[in-house]
Amino acid sequence: MRKGNTVTMKRKTDSEIKAELRSIYAGHDGEMPDLTKLDQRKGSRLTRFLVRSILFLVVVSGLAWGGFIVWSRGGVLPSRPLTTSVDVPNDVKAGEEAFYTFRYENTGNAPVASLQMKLTIPPDFTATSEIPAPTDATAQTWTLGSLSNGSDGAIRIGGYFRSEVPSSQTIQALYTYKPANFSSDFQDISTAKVAIAASTLSLTATGPDKALPGDDVTYVVNVQNSGLLPATKVLVGATLPEGFTMTHADPAPAEPNATSWTFDAIAPAELKAVTIVGKFSSSVSGTQAVKARASFLNSDNVEFKQAEAGAASEVIGGAISFHLIVNGSASDQTANPGDPLRVSIDYANNGNETIKNLSFSLALSGDGTAPTVDWAKADLGGGTNDGGTITWNATARKEFAEFSPSANGTIDLTLPIVSDLRVPGLSSVITLALSASLEQIGSISGAHVISATPMSVRINSDFRSSAHAEYFTADSIPVGTGPLPPKVGEVTTYRIVWRVANSFHPLENVRMTTNLPPKVAWTEKTHADVGTVTFDQTTRVVTWLIDKFPTSLPGAEATFDVAVTPEEKDAGSFYKLTNAIAVEGTDTFTKDQVSNGIDILTTELPEDKLAAGKGVVAK
Repeated sequence: MRKGNTVTMKRKTDSEIKAELRSIYAGHDGEMPDLTKLDQRKGSRLTRFLVRSILFLVVVSGLAWGGFIVWSRGGVLPSRPLTTSVDVPNDVKAGEEAFYTFRYENTGNAPVASLQMKLTIPPDFTATSEIPAPTDATAQTWTLGSLSNGSDGAIRIGGYFRSEVPSSQTIQALYTYKPANFSSDFQDISTAKVAIAASTLSLTATGPDKALPGDDVTYVVNVQNSGLLPATKVLVGATLPEGFTMTHADPAPAEPNATSWTFDAIAPAELKAVTIVGKFSSSVSGTQAVKARASFLNSDNVEFKQAEAGAASEVIGGAISFHLIVNGSASDQTANPGDPLRVSIDYANNGNETIKNLSFSLALSGDGTAPTVDWAKADLGGGTNDGGTITWNATARKEFAEFSPSANGTIDLTLPIVSDLRVPGLSSVITLALSASLEQIGSISGAHVISATPMSVRINSDFRSSAHAEYFTADSIPVGTGPLPPKVGEVTTYRIVWRVANSFHPLENVRMTTNLPPKVAWTEKTHADVGTVTFDQTTRVVTWLIDKFPTSLPGAEATFDVAVTPEEKDAGSFYKLTNAIAVEGTDTFTKDQVSNGIDILTTELPEDKLAAGKGVVAK
């Protein structure tokens, strides 16, 4: 009972407490349990069995996985019984036979049930002997069978390298074996690292200590095989100094102007010699070196250098110096049909003595039978032409009779290339060789000839192109539609005709392009003798592409139709059909890009005899 802030609790009687306890602890039969005795309830036998079984399986599984991990990591593996090694010779020369012994031994307590060895060798190694012979020669595999404990064996490989000197090479043996007391295969690798620091090929180069420009100079390169085996596919190459022209070689190189020689075989102790004869040009002075190399060639003709040598000569500059310049350059170049070759020869006496009876000769030669120079239009600068050789002597230039010290001068001439290259026998290359000759320097008499380094001019093909618009063909057949002359608000179609021609060298990637004006419509009507004609709707570019244009195809034509609808502002004038046309291609001989351009096309149609004079837009 609550009265004000005072709480009064009512005390329960003993009978009320007993009644509450009975309601809590009484059983289903209404009887109270004996609370003075508390017994532990026994668990189920099945539960205990399951718990113990699970614990047992966990322990067994843990032991199994632990054993597997230890076993797989080598913790309890039986000791690997196979021991391998390889014997490698100390000094290995390229081209010389050497022997490599791969040894194996069972050092374990159990026999080896099966043993196999696979050999991996570099591609530039040639085997000469294999003892014992491989079970599979193609795969270089030996099946060696079983090997009892304490037993051993060896495989001996003989062969030679044709590798570059110096280099490092590797021969590797992979052993696969299975111990008798084990079910899995094991592997072991034995590697032979071979250092190749020398070769059986030796090389020497000799030449004069001193040389004069214009005089014959001889260099000799000797290559010798010091090995016991034949040396096969041996290349001897020479690098000549700039300004040195080889005039003769013995033996002759396989290709003209090449400076390399290949010997199929050089016997043991045999020596092969290469003799190079040439001249230094007038612009060369100081120490000049001829460098030589000897190499083995593999089946793909790739070089593996074996030895190098060189011979140096001091070139003593002469009193006369001169240079050949063509179109502003002293280097080889290309030119187009009809282009002029503007040639300049500058000369000077740099010595202290007077040169008597000086003369210059410029010889033009080529790979054809007809002259590529239009001699009728040539300006020889006072020289005389004798069969393609232009000469300036004391008759042409009086100062050459006695050319004083410090004197100098220049000869200028123009040699136009012929415009029409369809003439049979024309040369694709013009070679210009300039030389000077003199009879006396001071008190020293004797004819002396000095040559400059020849220069070559490669002639581009005679690529030609044209374009026109037409309403009628040359046979008076209409190919256009609509009013002629064109009228405001009405549609007229025209045919655009493109032509290309070529006869000197094959061309590739020939491309003719133009951009159509915004109000000229593409009709999708096209034709091409060769190649394809396409139109890009986004850029509005028309392209005629010919991948290959051989000289057997002298000319080709492509056409496409366009449509125009003139507006009021177009009345009284010609209507533009195409923008300017660009034409280009690649000359397969000179590798130059040949090109030309064509002006815009309009409705004027000057080449259409029936439509001529009907190109102005009418109202």
